[in-house]
Amino acid sequence: MTYHFWAGLFTLSSALRRRAYIPKNILGGWSCYPHLYIIFVAPPGQARKSTTAGYSEELLHEIKTINKAPTAVTVERMIKMLEESHDASLSIFSSEFASFIQKSGFAMYDLLTDLFDAKKHIEVQTISRKVDFAANPCINLLACTTPEWISENMPEHVILYTTPGCDVSDRARAEMTAEGIEFVIKGFNEGINP
Repeated sequence: MTYHFWAGLFTLSSALRRRAYIPKNILGGWSCYPHLYIIFVAPPGQARKSTTAGYSEELLHEIKTINKAPTAVTVERMIKMLEESHDASLSIFSSEFASFIQKSGFAMYDLLTDLFDAKKHIEVQTISRKVDFAANPCINLLACTTPEWISENMPEHVILYTTPGCDVSDRARAEMTAEGIEFVIKGFNEGINP
């Protein structure tokens, strides 16, 4: 599958938000909403990650009702944006995933995980502010990065336990190097493109 395909899915899911879903009576206990976290990963200069992702950004810019996050944002600000949104939805576009993560670090991974679980509500309390609350949040993420950045900056548990259908080798588990990350991505791609 190409970057264009995934960029198109991101655009569609950003436009749909929580207005369409597969109900839990079909899936057996949980409802599936069209929210996606998509990260284009390739060595620098070897793919057109940011260019392709930019097509989605341009299309979404034309739809004024879609709430877009800034390139870099804190966890607290992101929750506030969800709370202030008319439908608690947010589309995140980041041509450099590092820029998006750097403000909050590990706390951003935790929030993104909580939001992806399609919880009915999310609450965050900070020392200086009241509790921020967002009902039925829906996040879509499209970001770009390199295998080197992942191996040097992303926690291992985020990589290993969020790649469905990917058989991670013992070597890649033991050493999350750029080469190990490329192995995981290759295995994932072969799994969806037999």
